[in-house]
Amino acid sequence: MQSAIDSEPGGTVWVGFSGGVDSTALLVACQRVAGRHLPLSRLRALHVNHGLQVNAERWVEHCKVVCAQLEVPCTVASIEILPAGNLEANARTARWQVFAEHVGAQDLLLLGHHQQDQTETLLYRLFEGRGLLPMRSSGRVGAGRFARPLLSVERDHLRDYVAAHSLPWVEDESNQDTGLTRNFLRHKVIPGLTARWQGLHKAIQRVAAGNVATNAALQHTLASLADTVLLEQLPAEPAARQAWLRSYLRSRDVYDVSDKALREFASASDQGRHAQLDCGSAALHGYAGRLYFEKNAHMEQPTDQMLALGEHLAIGPGRLSLQPASSDNDLYFDYAGPLQVRFRQGGERLRVAPHGQTRTVKQIFSAARVPPWRRGRYPLLFDDKQLVCVPGLAVNVGVRRAGEACCATWIESDALNNRN
Repeated sequence: MQSAIDSEPGGTVWVGFSGGVDSTALLVACQRVAGRHLPLSRLRALHVNHGLQVNAERWVEHCKVVCAQLEVPCTVASIEILPAGNLEANARTARWQVFAEHVGAQDLLLLGHHQQDQTETLLYRLFEGRGLLPMRSSGRVGAGRFARPLLSVERDHLRDYVAAHSLPWVEDESNQDTGLTRNFLRHKVIPGLTARWQGLHKAIQRVAAGNVATNAALQHTLASLADTVLLEQLPAEPAARQAWLRSYLRSRDVYDVSDKALREFASASDQGRHAQLDCGSAALHGYAGRLYFEKNAHMEQPTDQMLALGEHLAIGPGRLSLQPASSDNDLYFDYAGPLQVRFRQGGERLRVAPHGQTRTVKQIFSAARVPPWRRGRYPLLFDDKQLVCVPGLAVNVGVRRAGEACCATWIESDALNNRN
């Protein structure tokens, strides 16, 4: 617990507080640690009211009372759950959306999952054919991070801890509904397993720890790779390639991608098509023999910026510059004053060397294998209405007049990072 809070970068420490015994134990432990290791004012409880049970409002009041007793501010967020489909999955998705909305860039969210929760998660995923993928001990949520500091603690110890502090907790009656998969595992499957193997939870914890360590080692290696990778560097065998892609995404805090989506992405990439995998806050692309990982960010395309000789401009995902050059440079042109920075609208043309053929910007981009999704943000330089150059790719030979020779370059952020 203390190590989790010590890792908190200076913002709010949120505790996911349902009012149950697990989250009550977590909140009490945090309150005691917070009093010694960080200002209590930075500790807050976050209760998500799903509105699914008849006692939901009573639980809200219970959480407020407990928080008042512990002198911890309590934030309550009420949500609506989609009735169609998997109710458990819908509730989880909605709950994590609330977490993402509240947890800021410097914040830490603590969750009360324990040893038995880890067992249920591993068995659940194993029986569904999703592999031995344990519950993560930490990760990103919204702009901040989350941690599960109680994953190695047994549920009975948490009950004893709360009872020792004479605090009440609520019991969710839906926890007895074995029609829900986790409850079926908890009440019907796991008791039989633990009767036969009394050390089941600790054994599964060891398996989970080994799995986490192996994945962490691979992700550590892949995290050092650039956001642009040659596809030939990936394993050729389909299953190994899929595992590589999953670990590559995890090294960049992307976790919720299905095996089917990864298979379809790999297949499209192998066939030479532009493959795209939407990962929420990011996207994975396969194009022209390369793999690209890019964060999704809205880029304003400035139409009124000017670029003078010797200047650099940071524009969205890259850097544009205009520098003196030798006339021996194939991409030189003569500087006649500041140039306008614009972006492709369609139909732009220019005359290129060696024989002054007219080519469209689209043809230039295709020949240079500029990824299609980047072409709309690739800056072009104009002198009034005349296209002067596509930086780093082509120059209008019609502007080679008397004047100081210069050359324009455009470097995307991934290329900049690769140079560091």
